[in-house]
Formats: sequence, C-alpha cells, structure tokens
Amino acid sequence: MADGVAELTPTRALQQLEESRTFLQRLIVAASAIEGLKHSVEDMLAQGAVASDDQPHMARFIEGLGRKVRNLSDAEVRLRLEKLDRRIGGLFSRLVPLIEQISSGDAPVDEAKLVGASNDIDALKRLSRTALAVRGMLTRRGVAFADFRLPLDRERLQTQLLAIAREEQRARREVIQQVRVMGSDIRKLLQRPDLPVAMRHLLDQMQAGLLANLEHLKAGHSVAELPLPIETASFIEPLPEGSEPQEVEAPFSESAGQPEQPPPRKQAPPQPAHRNSPVLKDATAGGTRKAVPPGLLRALWLWIRSPWDVSWRDIREGRYRG
Repeated sequence: MADGVAELTPTRALQQLEESRTFLQRLIVAASAIEGLKHSVEDMLAQGAVASDDQPHMARFIEGLGRKVRNLSDAEVRLRLEKLDRRIGGLFSRLVPLIEQISSGDAPVDEAKLVGASNDIDALKRLSRTALAVRGMLTRRGVAFADFRLPLDRERLQTQLLAIAREEQRARREVIQQVRVMGSDIRKLLQRPDLPVAMRHLLDQMQAGLLANLEHLKAGHSVAELPLPIETASFIEPLPEGSEPQEVEAPFSESAGQPEQPPPRKQAPPQPAHRNSPVLKDATAGGTRKAVPPGLLRALWLWIRSPWDVSWRDIREGRYRG
C-alpha cells in the first residue's frame, strides 16, 4: 500500500489491500507447488531404503493409508504398489522440464508454470507418500516387494532436490515478506479514525490471522497449511458478470465518526417481495442453498441499499444477497 494511505478514502485503501492479498495468494500458490515438489522427490528417494522400525514417522504414514488398504492381502497390496510406481513415473516425466528449470538456477521459476503444474505436483506428492507408506507396511509384514526404480540416477536426483530446496526457501522468503507488507498496510488502515466498528473488527481479525501465519512460517511449517487461508480472506467479493462496481464512500465520511453499529444507510426504495427475504432459494433444485458470505466492500454496498428489515448480520453471513 502506498505511503500516502492517509490521503486515500477507506474504500480505496481496502481495494489496495485486496490487491496486496491477491498478490500474496499467488506467491503462496507458487511456494506451495515448490514445497510439494520437494516433498515428492524426498519421498521418492526415501523408497530406496524403507525401514519401518527405524523411521518413527512411518507408523503415521501407514496409519494414513486407511483401514481398507491396511486390510488388503499381500498380493493386492503389491499389485497396487506396481500401479502407484507407474503413475509416479509418468507424473515425474511430465514435471521434468520444470524440475530442470529449477535446477538450472538461471532465474526464478515462472509463476504461471508453477500454477499450471500444481495439479501434477499435488498428485505426485500424494502418490509418492502413499507408495512410501505401502512399502513401509509391506516391510512391517515381512513381505518382499519390487524395488522402486528411480526415474533418474540417485545422485542426479539428489542434486535436483537440493536445487528445489533452495528455490523453496526463496519462495518462502517472498511469502514472509508479503505477509509483513500486508500486516503493515492493515496497521496503517486501523489508525484511521473514520473506520466503522464492523470494518475495524474485521481488520483486527485479519491482522491477528496474518501474525499467526507469520509465526507459522518462521517456525518452518508448511506454506500450504497456513492458519489463516489467504484465499478465503478476500476483502472484495466479485460482482456478477456485467455489473458495474459501486462506490461505497458514504459510510466512511469523516463527519460520520465511529458508529457504535454498522455503517448507517439511506432509506432504500421499495423492493419486490422476493428481494426482502434473507433466505436463499436454489432456483434449480427448489430447495434452500448454503449462504455464502460476501466480501467486505460488497457487504457494505448491500447494507446501504438493503431494506430496513435486513440486518447487518444477515448480510455478513450471506443470507441476504440483494
């Protein structure tokens, strides 16, 4: 957010904060993909020396297979392991160009390529962990099984793993930096005397969530498992296609001060009966569908224009959609 945040209207400041959040979300997606790739290669390398008794985490991996898989016969488990190995090989082959680009270290990996490969990376991570757990389970049973054939020479794969780990640390630092930037932006916004109580409460929650995310990352925990999921923390809900963005400056005028209730609204014109009901009906199934909460700016826009019998809670919890 610009240093001149004090000169921006609160609405514009929130819009800039949303841009910052969107950028952070993109960084997290990219960092999560690299992190997943690192774990995949680690698990592939680990399958060459599975020892369930010597690896405390193996019991957890085996438990994660589920009772149905754990109860399969030895022959069924070996058959599934063969299929897993084939799928892992195919996925790794598709990701070789991306891995080689990371290994070259010439430049940061293009974000679009990481996003495009995220499904394959997620699948490779899941299947590599599953295959490792299956081998651990067979080892525990004392059953012989086929060795995992690494797609590359072990030494070369280990070299690539080191390069991926370096890229992961670089991506993690970018995420941490952007989390700090967002936290600073929110602190500046919270210093404004003209924020409505409802907005101040939401920003306080966001600030607390970002602090939890920062501590989580500094402790070395997964980028993909942040306490506050950034993708669900949008400040702005996209309007329906073809609609025009609305200005909602009125609730933030300096003369309004800090209201004890949600921002005041003007008398709305009479609405059709079906618009006054806060209950959402599914037009296709004829039943009630789950309410989806709107973003903050969208909620404020609805609040100004909604009938007087619609409460702020109805709007924030998504029961009234306008």
